[in-house]
Amino acid sequence: MSWYEANAYCRWLVRHWAGQPESGANPSLKPAAIRLPTEAEWAAAAGNSPLPPGEGPGVREDRFPWDEAGTISRDETALLRRANTTKSGINRTTPVWAYPLGKSPAGVLDLGGNVWEWQANFRQGDSGSLALRGGSWGSDMDYARLSARRNGYPRNSNLNVGFRVVVLPG
Repeated sequence: MSWYEANAYCRWLVRHWAGQPESGANPSLKPAAIRLPTEAEWAAAAGNSPLPPGEGPGVREDRFPWDEAGTISRDETALLRRANTTKSGINRTTPVWAYPLGKSPAGVLDLGGNVWEWQANFRQGDSGSLALRGGSWGSDMDYARLSARRNGYPRNSNLNVGFRVVVLPG
C-alpha cells in the first residue's frame, strides 16, 4: 500500500461513508474529512506520555503503545500476546481484534505490530520521505515501541505497510 493509495482510500471513504458499516455503528457521525493521522495524533492514540521532569524531552524509548506506565515486562511471551511481530511466526497481517491485550490506554488496537502505518507528515522536514510508525508482522518487537519510526517514500508500497484513518466530524 503506497501513501497515495492510502490517501485515495480516505477520499473515497468520506464520499461513501453512508454505505459503510462504520456509518451504521456511528449514526450521528457525519465526517467532514477522513485522512491519515499525523505522528502527533498517532502518538496520542498510543497514550503518549512525556518523560517525567528531569528525564528530558520525548517518550520512553522502551514503552509500547499498550503500556502507559512503562511497567509491562519485556518478557517475550507477554509481548507476543500483545502484538503481531516477526517472533509471532504468523508471517502476515492479522485482524485488528486478534490482539486485545495490545489495546492502547485510549482504546486503540494494533498500534504496535501488524503493519507499519503511513502518517500524514514528512519524516524530516520536506525531505520527501514520510513517516511510518508502529512496526509490523515482519519487524522485530523493538519496532513495536512507541518511539520507533521509519522513512517511507510515498510511491513505494510493501506488504507490511498499511494505514489507519482519522475521522473528523462535520
